[in-house]
Amino acid sequence: MMFGVFSLFLWLTVAAAIPWLRDAFGIAPILGWYLSGTLLVLLPIAIFGGVMAWRELPVKKMSEWRKRLRLVHMNRGDFLWMIIGRHCLPGEMDRGPIGQRTLTKVVEYTVNRETRQI
Repeated sequence: MMFGVFSLFLWLTVAAAIPWLRDAFGIAPILGWYLSGTLLVLLPIAIFGGVMAWRELPVKKMSEWRKRLRLVHMNRGDFLWMIIGRHCLPGEMDRGPIGQRTLTKVVEYTVNRETRQI
């Protein structure tokens, strides 16, 4: 049933909210998608997931809820992958040697890792 509700939210976003934002405010469809998709689709899914995780906890504590949703602080590795991912964006690839070098290192690492597993 919940998939149906969220599918309805998605349909309403695409069929009604995005065109309304374009017609009423002149917002580009892609920006309308980001705005309405976030508010009408992603936010309700996140709230529903949080509520369901809270309801299934044996002991209702915020620390247990965070553990259940695996909400942990970012560590050094997370920051490293964030920086690598930022430099591997398509717009960054053609901006000079940093993006190219980063992509080359990631590809080399991936290929080496795959050949080691064989």
